[in-house]
Amino acid sequence: MIEIIGRKGTSSVLLNKYNVIDAGNIFKKLANESYKLENIWLTHAHLDHIVDIPFLLDKDVEKREKSLNIIALEETIETLKDCMFNDKIWPDFSKIDLLNGQGKMLTYTTIEIDKLYSFGNNETMEPFTTYHTNGSCGFIYTKNQKSILVTSDINQMEGVIHLLNQRKNINHIVIECSFPSNMKELANLSQHLTPSLLFKALKELKRDDITVYISHTKASYEKKINDEISQYRGDLTIKTVNCKEISLFF
Repeated sequence: MIEIIGRKGTSSVLLNKYNVIDAGNIFKKLANESYKLENIWLTHAHLDHIVDIPFLLDKDVEKREKSLNIIALEETIETLKDCMFNDKIWPDFSKIDLLNGQGKMLTYTTIEIDKLYSFGNNETMEPFTTYHTNGSCGFIYTKNQKSILVTSDINQMEGVIHLLNQRKNINHIVIECSFPSNMKELANLSQHLTPSLLFKALKELKRDDITVYISHTKASYEKKINDEISQYRGDLTIKTVNCKEISLFF
């Protein structure tokens, strides 16, 4: 089972108790089990996707037995090193030993686009290019030959539509929709989607067996965005994630 977690604009996809995509609001979900988390697969370095990482390291230091490993593209890792874990904003936990002496509190693993990474119990992760910031990517998570595609923040959908049309084992997509359609200019400038942009792209799907989970709607525009989604959705299976959690059984 994986869980898509949404809380007013910050979200994570909890794959299992050891692995998560992004770290927005994951801390609350993990609660007293947070020290067991081992890998955070980051889509990019914006604050709403990394916000809980410092506190995951700071809490329950005495319980953590393994390093917290940040897995991301090189640009994202360098941003974290330069701007957060720099002994100014937050301690550089990559220099701090685990209390059991079995490594550092924080480690980094650099990944590359379109390479397949195996982990866990018959699980793989494949990063693909997204258009949002330098160092952005989405992920295709696969377990037992079933896949879910997580775009994170995105503005251009051509590559995603191509993947969905080609990869028939992807039956779920988690995608953002940040602004209402009358704010298209701001959405384009900030590299986000509106309902009109999203559903225009989804018309290019050549299959009808995909469930679309929409997250990352800005709280101030949530009702307007949801009303537009209802208007544009057609026959697509659409579920909104903000303010609730959705579990998928794999």
